[in-house]
Amino acid sequence: MERALSTPADDDAEAVTDVVAALESSLYGSSVYSQADLEDEWSDLDVERDARVVRDGDRIVAYGALREAGDVMQAEGYVHPDAHGRGIGRAIATGLEEDAVRRGARKIHNRVFEADAPGRDLLASLGYEPVRVFREMRVDLDAPPPAPAWPGGLRPTPFDPERDARAFHAAHQEAFADHWEFAPRPFDTWAG
Repeated sequence: MERALSTPADDDAEAVTDVVAALESSLYGSSVYSQADLEDEWSDLDVERDARVVRDGDRIVAYGALREAGDVMQAEGYVHPDAHGRGIGRAIATGLEEDAVRRGARKIHNRVFEADAPGRDLLASLGYEPVRVFREMRVDLDAPPPAPAWPGGLRPTPFDPERDARAFHAAHQEAFADHWEFAPRPFDTWAG
């Protein structure tokens, strides 16, 4: 089995989606992760530079990606449950670290599913320490939710980029200014 990290090909999105969804399903019993989710994530990446896969023959068994966030590189990696225990997670994590260092990173954050104890243990063995937890909450709806009751004086209107984008950007920057490791983004790069 090849453990070298390689760049995903244009037609690998479905296989990468399967890796992420299989890992999530193995941890939580199901997954709602879709190819559209992956394609949305890839829309912000230079896939050739930022994404890596590991293949077992022709089959993709692991996927990882790096994202720049100011002076921090954010990494994430996924190994298909059928391929656990073969050192692939370590290869993904250390390969992404090497890529980050080559690109000048001085700090890296790595993401792992909260329920992924082996993944957390692997990252701890590489010197990572837990710093925060994000939880995704879901609800299955049997029917559309009731219409919201808007407070007096407020009414929803469709977002108009020409009219609303600059004010929204300013509010977004202000709201997250004291957020952990916030890096301000000029309007042009934020809206791009």
